Amino acid sequence: MSQSSSAKEHHTILLACDREEDRARLRQAIEPAGYPVVAVSSLETLLAATRSFSPDLVVLDLPANLLASTCRELRGALADPFVSVLVVVEKTEEAVLRESLEAGADGFLERPVDPQVLRLRIEARLFSRRFLGRLSRMAMAHPAPLMVLTPRGAILEVNPACQFLTGAARQSLLGTPLSQWVGETERTALQEALEKVMRTGEPAEIASCRIAGPEKHLRPWGVRLLRMPGREGEVLAIFSDLASRRRMEGAGEGPFAPLLYTAPLGAIATDPDGTIFFFNEAAQRISGFRQEDVVGRLRVHDCFAAGAAEDVFRRLRSEKYGGLDRMDPSVASLRSASGNEIPVMCSASLLRGPEGAEQAVLVLFEDLRERIRIEREMLEAREERIGRERREAARLVAGTASHKLNQPLTAILGLTQILSQRLGSDPSIASYLQRIHEEVERMGEVLKQLDGADELRTRTYAGKTKILDLGPEEE
Repeated sequence: MSQSSSAKEHHTILLACDREEDRARLRQAIEPAGYPVVAVSSLETLLAATRSFSPDLVVLDLPANLLASTCRELRGALADPFVSVLVVVEKTEEAVLRESLEAGADGFLERPVDPQVLRLRIEARLFSRRFLGRLSRMAMAHPAPLMVLTPRGAILEVNPACQFLTGAARQSLLGTPLSQWVGETERTALQEALEKVMRTGEPAEIASCRIAGPEKHLRPWGVRLLRMPGREGEVLAIFSDLASRRRMEGAGEGPFAPLLYTAPLGAIATDPDGTIFFFNEAAQRISGFRQEDVVGRLRVHDCFAAGAAEDVFRRLRSEKYGGLDRMDPSVASLRSASGNEIPVMCSASLLRGPEGAEQAVLVLFEDLRERIRIEREMLEAREERIGRERREAARLVAGTASHKLNQPLTAILGLTQILSQRLGSDPSIASYLQRIHEEVERMGEVLKQLDGADELRTRTYAGKTKILDLGPEEE
């Protein structure tokens, strides 16, 4: 079994459609892409299916009056927030689509559903799910302590490394104010930093914040607070041990190493002029460059195809591509150590200091070669299938023509023979009858060729018209 086929077996599509014929049609459109499909016909069986297994994507083709409520109930039942939900709607059902998207749908398809569009939409949503899932796993597995806070500093979520930070288990931290765990002299600075982040949206840093660790011993940590994009009133707190930070900065790696060095995504950090000072393991694996050959020696322009790095910096300084100082994910071309171009999904952030001066650019990217290969295989398989279907249709037409026309041609031959016997004494009539007889026999030979053809080829006739090639034209 190929690697791509094995990977697809780990992605299961849950299909809900109340019409048996449409349900079968959608299943037949999805399964050629290699994904197992579980099909159900009602909301009850849909919710039961989500309790029995965890789907990777859900397709809903239900009556318009049930679509939004089903999306809402489905979102409540799904344990994984990264599962995508696609809805099928009529082109005129704009209100239904809007309500469904507000209720938790991630995308839509219009009736009649194009099988290729459906499969490509599924591939795109599964790619997004893998991307978000990796980011989530990266945060939970990374050794740097991370917390999600309310605007007033209450702890909403933590990763396991926070137990090393405070010595307390996750359940003991959730719901408590972060100020409870910091030294008394730092509490005012913490609250002011939170207020600044919420008011301006700009990152805030506390250079040294003593936090009560195991046995309530106060240990100095650096704290960086970031307003979480796309979330209302939530702040991400990133903690770094000051001694570790000083060691990394002394090595020229900057403050990104504690969070990103072991990330599954490629990460490049540069000075404002583009000089690279951080190049993580994933970036080395994807590009083939060694860290020692890149850091301090190359600029980011050397690691991207011509014009790609300039485009990233241009987008960072525009508000059109995700907001000022950030670039939403877009496709770019990375240059490998061997000189080849590698397609990647790339996002970037421009980091500024307390006074607004540009400090660094962080570029994250994921290798798209596997995804592109899968899409190419899908397109080639589709073109091959269409070719087979067209050849089969041509054979059916040829067989039908041969079967239906043989009897009338035989009758015409018989009638011309009778007329020849009765009117053959007239030379002018005999000549016409002979010509009819010859043309009918010629038509019969054409039908024999159609009926016995194993390979049907075409040729151009009278300009751009395509016809079956059955040999040279007779004068």
